[in-house]
Formats: sequence, structure tokens, C-alpha cells
Amino acid sequence: MNNNIDKNLWITWWLLVIFTLVNTTMFFVSSHTKIIEFTLNKNEKLNVNLFRLNPHHISMKIIFLKTDDLNKSVFGEWRTVGDWKTTGVLEFINPGEPIKLLVSNTQQQKIYEAMPAEGSDSRPFKLYENDNNPNKFSWGTHKYQGFDVNAGFNKFEITVLKVGKSFKGRKVKLYINPPLGFQHAVDSPLYTFLWFFYLWPIYSFFIWF
Repeated sequence: MNNNIDKNLWITWWLLVIFTLVNTTMFFVSSHTKIIEFTLNKNEKLNVNLFRLNPHHISMKIIFLKTDDLNKSVFGEWRTVGDWKTTGVLEFINPGEPIKLLVSNTQQQKIYEAMPAEGSDSRPFKLYENDNNPNKFSWGTHKYQGFDVNAGFNKFEITVLKVGKSFKGRKVKLYINPPLGFQHAVDSPLYTFLWFFYLWPIYSFFIWF
């Protein structure tokens, strides 16, 4: 009788270990940020390989490696006019000098444009709309639309379409944001579940001790 109980306990323990290891691995894969360093020039091309567990729209931001010699106004300011909650549009007083990226593969192509700086050296990207007004950006659910990546391995190309004169030749890092972050997760049951593995050290502690 005791042998059967011990055997069942060991089986349960190993199942918990395997469950935790598999899901923790998926957590690390899903929370990993793809970072690409390059020089910001028109027609610069980047070949990107990306693995995802679930399909979603990519989101990106760019970080400048050296900004001391630049006027802060070229990055734009996160100051708006009007009520974006009513209009669904963010209209910035100063959107900053333009940066546009084309993200493409054989099935699709999408243009992204840089929004004003979140900080002194970082600018997020949003899907470009040809509305002839560089100061306006649609907001709300529309901000989550963009280039689709599939579950599994993805290959695509990013091309610099337009870059403001102050940014030409600048060294930058492009961050392709993960679908899972501490303060956000792509709307997916899998990523919502994996978010709880930010607590994986606690789970490991109880399993091993």
C-alpha cells in the first residue's frame, strides 16, 4: 500500500516538474524581445526571423543609441489637442521628424510610422494611415492592427522608407516587442495563461523544496 502511494507521489511530482519546465520554457520564448541594431538610412533593409507560439500583430519601437547632440524637438512631444477618447484620434502638436518602415513578406506588406518619443530616446511605431496629416494617429483598437506573424517560424523584411534629416546615419536599436510582457499580453488564452509564469521561481521553490 505504502509503495503504491510513494509511486503515485513520484509520478505526480514528475508531472508537475515537466508541466512547470515546459510552460516556463514557453514563457521565456513568449516574453523575449527581438532586438536589431542598424544604421538609420533610407532603403536600409533588415532580414528578420521570428518564432511565435500564437499568431498576432507585431508592435515595434526604436531606441537611439546617441542623442546628446540632437535637439529634443526632433523626437516629438507626447502632447495632444482635442479629446482622443471621443474622436479615436491622437493629434500631436509636435509628432517629431518622420520615420517610416515597410514590413513585408510574400503574403503582406504594412507601413509603420514613428510616434512621438515616449522618453528622450525611444519612439514607438504604429500602423501608417495615408491621411495626409502627420500629426494625427488613430487610437483605440486600431492601434493593435498591423503586420501578422503566424505560429511557428516567420521570415520577413523591414525596409526604411523615410527618415528625417536629423536621424539619417544614426545608430539605433529596433525592438520587436514580445507578445507577452509584465504589463501586457496579446489577447490570447495561451499568453494570458503564460503570464502567470512570471511567478515561476515560486512554483519551482514549492516543487523542489
